[in-house]
Amino acid sequence: MLPLENRTGEELELFALNVVNQLDTERCMDLSVGDEERKRLIEEAAADASLSDAEELRRGLAEGDPWPVLYPAFRPDCLGEPTFFTVSRLGKIFCLERSDRDDSLLRRLSEFQVTGLGSTKIWSNVTGAEPINLFRP
Repeated sequence: MLPLENRTGEELELFALNVVNQLDTERCMDLSVGDEERKRLIEEAAADASLSDAEELRRGLAEGDPWPVLYPAFRPDCLGEPTFFTVSRLGKIFCLERSDRDDSLLRRLSEFQVTGLGSTKIWSNVTGAEPINLFRP
């Protein structure tokens, strides 16, 4: 957490979270998860698109572009130690939490009563990816 200067005269401590650890989508996720839904959505979009747009949509699919469906099917070997991180192509911040550790980031945030952050479980090394499309808000 980076401390921010408060010049309002109010007794406030402000901090910003600077997340610099970015994982590569293609390397850290199993992109085959969601393939059938991805193909169906591309075909639906292509049916309503111009010929050139339909070709571009299908080309992206053929080249392995995960859009428009990306489930959080993380590859455990690329996650590393508990930390905050981002994933390329996504404007979201993730937090790797480990239940086998005595200390954790989410527990500390709760203990220090940090506000402005929410959390949603999206993946587990036991149950795998939750059915959440990361490309949707």
